[in-house]
Parts: sequence; structure tokens; C-alpha cells
Amino acid sequence: MNISVIIPCLNAFTMLESLVISLRGQTMPPNEIIVVDSESIDGTSQLAHYLGCTVLPIARSDFNHGGTRNLASIPAQGDILVFMTQDALPVDPFFLQHLLDPIISGNAVASFARQVPYPGASVGEKFARVFNYPPVSQIRTHANIQSMGIGAYFFSNVSSAIRKDVFMDMGMFADDVIMNEDMLMCAKLLNSGHAVAYAAEAQVYHSHDYSLLQTFRRYFDIGVFFARHFNLSNLATNGRGAAYTRELLAHMVKQGDMPAFFHAVGETCAKFSGFTLGKLERFIPLVVKKHLSMHAGFWQSNTSQNKANL
Repeated sequence: MNISVIIPCLNAFTMLESLVISLRGQTMPPNEIIVVDSESIDGTSQLAHYLGCTVLPIARSDFNHGGTRNLASIPAQGDILVFMTQDALPVDPFFLQHLLDPIISGNAVASFARQVPYPGASVGEKFARVFNYPPVSQIRTHANIQSMGIGAYFFSNVSSAIRKDVFMDMGMFADDVIMNEDMLMCAKLLNSGHAVAYAAEAQVYHSHDYSLLQTFRRYFDIGVFFARHFNLSNLATNGRGAAYTRELLAHMVKQGDMPAFFHAVGETCAKFSGFTLGKLERFIPLVVKKHLSMHAGFWQSNTSQNKANL
């Protein structure tokens, strides 16, 4: 069974070599690694060529989370497509084997990995990874939607895999969304009767230390996504967001880290205000949305912001 790894990149020179070497050193190494480079200025494209990757160049203004991955998926030779981000790094040589096991065994058509924080990540980032990526694997089907609500659709292209034939049958990723193309794919898979796996044994290092402004902008974009997908917004959250905030703040107090506690309070406010504004994006002028968004390029399209809400 052939495996294609697809990595969208922008100025990834300092990260790409470690990722490619790790992927090539897996117990189940990929047959090809495709790098989609968005006009990097740090030598990313040249390094990818040197490392033996297939390089697909695109204009930075053309980057789209779904569309860019689709572009690489079409010529990919693999029976299984593995999607990675440039800042994710396998924890061990068994990562791909564990990620692909549910697919190869026939228990699922798609899977995603557990994310663990990089050493040196902030207390808040470490908590977020533990909360969102538990150590127990899970197979999800349509039946889980009733009990899990929107959580059943949680899926991450930071490190994921899917059978190419199923991916094509599903119409590939949505290419008209600001983010969460992975969540939409998971929704399509479950609603079409397929099973999706969370492979906790497959682990990658991945964490961000966003500033409060970056957090606001990220959650503005999340709000935009949900404003345009009412069918997802109406699903129950089962109080997961509130539980996260309560447990995060309690964790900070228990640690006795008051600077981290107050940062967490500010982060919560940034998330709530960004998400709320994002859900009201239809009332906000385009020029303002470009400044509020983490993905300013999304708003360059003359059609994206005028698309009818789904």
C-alpha cells in the first residue's frame, strides 16, 4: 500500500529537514513526500528539492487550507494520503504505523494523531494538548454524534490520514472555508456512514504559544467558519468549552502560577470576543475583517466573503 505525505509550507526552512528525516525513518515510511510551497523566501523550496521531495509551488495569495491540500492530493500516487503541517514532528519511528493501522485494518477510512506539546511550551499549551488529545484511542461513527455533539467531528490536519479513494468520493476538502476543512471532511465521512479513528498511539509534537492578539484573530476565524455553517453551529457542544475554561483556570491556581492564570483569563476573553465577532462577520466591512482575521488572504477573494452561508 503506497503512502503519500502532503505538507503545505511557508518559510519552513528551520523545520522541514527534521520532519522529512523523521518521516523517512519511520517503520512504515512514505513512498513520496509532497511539499506545497507558498512563495517561501527562506529557501524552503530549494531544501525540499534537496531532500528529495516533490515540490508544488503556489502563489501565497492562492493559499487555502482546503484547496492547497486538494492541489497536492490529485497527483499524489498513494493509496493513503497523510496530511501534515510543517510545525508537527513525529515523536517516534512508529508514528505512521500507528496512524495508518486503523485504515489498513479496515476499522476506519480516516484517522488523526495525538498532539503532544513541544518541550518548553507554555503551561496553557501543555494543558490544551492534554485536554484535547487524551491518551485513549477511539473509533467514531455516525452513532457518536448524538452523545458527542459537534465533538464527534473533531479532526486535525496537523497530522491525519485518509484513503485516497474515499477522499475523492467525498469531493476532497472544501476549498471555500477560512479554516476547519478537516472538521468538514470528518462530518462528511460520518454522515456518509464511514468510521473515523483517533489514533492516540500515533503522536506528534505540536504546540503554539499564541499572543492574545493572535488568539483573538484565530477565534475570529473560527467564528466566521461557524457563522457560515449553521448546520454545525446547531449541534450540541455538551459544555466542553466551559469545562475547558474551568479546568484550565483551576489547573493554573493549583500550579500556583499566577502570571499564567491571568494570561489564561486574558486568553479566554480573547477567544470569546474573537469568536463572537466572527459569528457576526456579515455585519463587518471587508476591510475591517482583513485586519481581524489570522487568514487575511482568505478575504482577498471577491467571492469568498459573499458566499451564501451554508
